[in-house]
Amino acid sequence: MGTFTGRTVRWLVTAATAGILVSLVAGGPLPAVADTSAPAPATTIPSPAGTDPAAPPATGTATPSPAPTTTADPLPSPVTADPTLAEMDATGNHSMGATVAANEPSAPSRFRTFAAVSGLPPGIPGLDVSGWQQLTLSDWYTIAGNGAKFAYVKATEGTDYQSSQFAEQYNDSYAAGLMHGAYHYATPNTSSGAAQANYFVSNGGGWVNDGRTLPPLLDIEYGPNGNTCWGLTTSAMLSWIRDFSNTVLARVGRLPAIYTTTDWWTRCTGNDSGFGANPLFIARYPSNLASGAGTLPAGWPNYTIWQYGSTGLFPGDQDTFNGTAADLVAFASNGPMVQPITSPIIRVGDFNGDGKPDFIARRSDGTLWFYAGTGTVGGMSSPGYQPAVQIGAGWGIYNVLVGAGDLDGDGKPDLIARKPDGTVYAYKGTGKAGVAGGEGYSSAQQIATGWKDYSDITAVGDFNGDGKPDLIGRKADGSLWLIPGTGSISNGGTFGAAVQIGTNWSIFRVLLGVGDLNKDGKADLIGIGNDNTATFYAGTGTAGYYQPGQPIALNGLSSTDVFATPGDLNGDGYPDILDRTLSGSLMFIGGAGIASSGGYAAAQNAGGVWTQIAEMAVPGDFTGDGKPDALTEAADGTLWLRTGTGSASPVFTGAAKIGWGWNMFRYLVSAGDLNGDGKPDLLGVEPDGTLWFYAGTGRVSGTDSGYQPGIKVGWGWNIFTRVVGVGDLDGDGKPDLLAYRSDGSAVFYGGTGVVDATHQGYRAGVAITSNLGSVADVSAPRDFNGDRKADLIVRRQNGDLWLYPGTGSASSGTVFGSPYRIGTNWSIYSRVIAIGDADGDGKPDLLGIRPDGNAFFYKGTGTTGSITPGFDAAVVNGSNWTMYR
Repeated sequence: MGTFTGRTVRWLVTAATAGILVSLVAGGPLPAVADTSAPAPATTIPSPAGTDPAAPPATGTATPSPAPTTTADPLPSPVTADPTLAEMDATGNHSMGATVAANEPSAPSRFRTFAAVSGLPPGIPGLDVSGWQQLTLSDWYTIAGNGAKFAYVKATEGTDYQSSQFAEQYNDSYAAGLMHGAYHYATPNTSSGAAQANYFVSNGGGWVNDGRTLPPLLDIEYGPNGNTCWGLTTSAMLSWIRDFSNTVLARVGRLPAIYTTTDWWTRCTGNDSGFGANPLFIARYPSNLASGAGTLPAGWPNYTIWQYGSTGLFPGDQDTFNGTAADLVAFASNGPMVQPITSPIIRVGDFNGDGKPDFIARRSDGTLWFYAGTGTVGGMSSPGYQPAVQIGAGWGIYNVLVGAGDLDGDGKPDLIARKPDGTVYAYKGTGKAGVAGGEGYSSAQQIATGWKDYSDITAVGDFNGDGKPDLIGRKADGSLWLIPGTGSISNGGTFGAAVQIGTNWSIFRVLLGVGDLNKDGKADLIGIGNDNTATFYAGTGTAGYYQPGQPIALNGLSSTDVFATPGDLNGDGYPDILDRTLSGSLMFIGGAGIASSGGYAAAQNAGGVWTQIAEMAVPGDFTGDGKPDALTEAADGTLWLRTGTGSASPVFTGAAKIGWGWNMFRYLVSAGDLNGDGKPDLLGVEPDGTLWFYAGTGRVSGTDSGYQPGIKVGWGWNIFTRVVGVGDLDGDGKPDLLAYRSDGSAVFYGGTGVVDATHQGYRAGVAITSNLGSVADVSAPRDFNGDRKADLIVRRQNGDLWLYPGTGSASSGTVFGSPYRIGTNWSIYSRVIAIGDADGDGKPDLLGIRPDGNAFFYKGTGTTGSITPGFDAAVVNGSNWTMYR
């Protein structure tokens, strides 16, 4: 960073010094420089990570290297070639179309083209690849330069193979600008369609509506060794494909595309015409491309994608999309969209009036079955429910069925059902399900229209605290909506206007309105992630939000396709979960309550509306009263003191202006007591990377604004995204600094305890071994987990909160132990800040500030690490539940 040869002091105009400086600084509140005649020691400022400030790091606007071109060299043959079918059979790793050449009956579609195809058919060019193609990001730039616009990538085969190349191929193709999609190679003789669909979706076969992700793809083709139809009858094969398709639809909200040949489809499905809603990916390899894709299977008037060759301009297989570039975007984004079907097991509460929670289940034939709860659960011998009684038929016309609670306040739980066109009907409960043949519900009554945008609807109980049951709706874009109940049932009046309460909820495949799991009187939510993790969201009893998520331990999620929340089945006071395994077993998971394991208690309103804050620092006790205070900078550069109260609500009080001109800095750093005088100090980082030190005075009064004039103590710090005052990380009793880059790498600067004319306050930087990931912001709570070592909290861009536990040493850059996640969905806040021990209980606390300016206090618990399960281990509670769809 170079050396400085003079002690530079900067005065920022403060409330206390304004009168003194007004004659020196003409034009008002601009920072001024004074006392440039101070001694000039030859002190070297350490260069962060050894980087020359004259050569700033590259930005996101730089040209990618290698850049896409239109004259790319052809890829080498080892990248493109598939092995023989015999080798693929032996390894259980088949590429798309692997069996077609050996099985198609006659020219022109008998052979895959093992010579490069000359010319391109009409449409938008693309490709499909498998694990046999090992491609780098550079390769994908070349592929894009050669004109490819989309790529399908193999993810899985059967239920026991995941492509080792999938993640790299899927991510790199996207990074190079291509649309991407995942495909599954079907083995219908090894497991059910639902089992393989779940395996596929759980291992890469998802879909998000981002305009660049293609729908999941089922590759279904000839079986091995002449076993063309995999040993399945026509009806069994149709059932297998339908189960696969419906399961993908239920999981991701999109019907999968189907890859096949006309010959295979005719021979193995009887040329069934019932899958026209699934996009067709047809395989045909003519010697003359002008002859086109040929005769299509029944039910498809047109193909969506045509695989016309196995070698050519691109690695893997050569494909073309049937349409324009705009059509391809529409195909990825929104068409054809079909809403997912609800869980076939539905919580209804006490549906027969005996005081015990019941549930109903819908079979694939549309019949509805009632299971009366018994109030006790003890495995297969005492599953918690009585034998099923049929209470209806024809319910297959609905794609969402929800036990909505007592909507009209008559003491009996009701049902709502939605048709695919978005029309919603209510079925008032009678309280007599299964009693003398009673169905348990009255005739349908239309109550709403226009609900087709919700991909799923969840009954959550009284979410907003008004005593009436509400619903949560999730849309395909991941937005979450509160649909508030009104306490009555009428057309247009059963629910109030929907209010958006969240974004990015598409990370979950299932949302469960579990009831009050943490026993605080408020309705909670559990999300089952696409990665098969579970996250608990405590309700707040207000209409605006859930608390940030907390990971909980639920086992076996990857082998489960249906979840239900029947209430308290075993009568212990905690809500339970039922889940169905891929093999059809029904599992009971008893609720056990839940407590925070993230190191913080439930959120409390911290008071005030913190709007128009450009920057915030919590330096510690700035006023000398023993309570941590906050400094906030407004957009106009004024600096304000907010005094700590020593309690949670409000955490800080008042707002006294103590300076202006501070918008000259990119950001401020709460440095701790950097100069060893017992008072908290500040650092400011200018846009040019200059670092300034402001010694705290420990008092704020009419003549003292809380800090002394600034001293320049470094430059070149603009190579970092942020500098953080992290407390004493290395255990030497002096506060340290940590500086991190946009790639998550970080450098440790040990404090020296001295800042004056000859000392800058920190030692040379040491790169740390931990990577902070995709950082949104970093907080330094000091000792958060109670082990007497300073820790770090990182909020990542996906909203996850991670604790990096301090080791108490900086030896060889090992400043932190293994990080672990302590929260999710903290993206609801625009700022997350460690505020020290705000309530005086000896444990550091957190503050979250929402975009609307509302602040929420999280009381530190002093312990982190173990995840409180919230549920007991699962026990088998039934079998053969695959009959329900």
